[in-house]
Amino acid sequence: MDSQPRLDPGLVELLRRRGGRLTTPRRRILEYLASTSRHESAETIHRQLRRRFPRMGRATVFRTLRLFEELGLCRRIAPTQALGLFESGRRPGHHDHMVCLACGRIVEFVSPDIERLQVAAARRRGFLPVRHALEISGYCRRCRRRGR
Repeated sequence: MDSQPRLDPGLVELLRRRGGRLTTPRRRILEYLASTSRHESAETIHRQLRRRFPRMGRATVFRTLRLFEELGLCRRIAPTQALGLFESGRRPGHHDHMVCLACGRIVEFVSPDIERLQVAAARRRGFLPVRHALEISGYCRRCRRRGR
């Protein structure tokens, strides 16, 4: 989070149109999400932001993440893990996730075959998809070897 990412003007406009003002806390949360490639809990995001901004409130972070999720500015993944983990919704390239139920490890993957099947299934049903998220929950190789 050392260098502040430049916020996409389109994101700022989307927030202003649908979610209200771009307050300083909202801007800081948006910048934080844009600066990390990790999947982090709301609690971790709050803790990281409080290091630099001691007055950043926990409730503000949680409410803002919920708003950003509704607007597509971030995605909640691994909802089986407490309150879930978040990633920026504006990361380049669509990807899906495999989440280990034992250790919490998250593996991102891309599958053109799965994408084609989803588009075909939607088309057959006359459905216009806007976005989707695929999450496969299971056990990673390491945990299976350890007998978890």
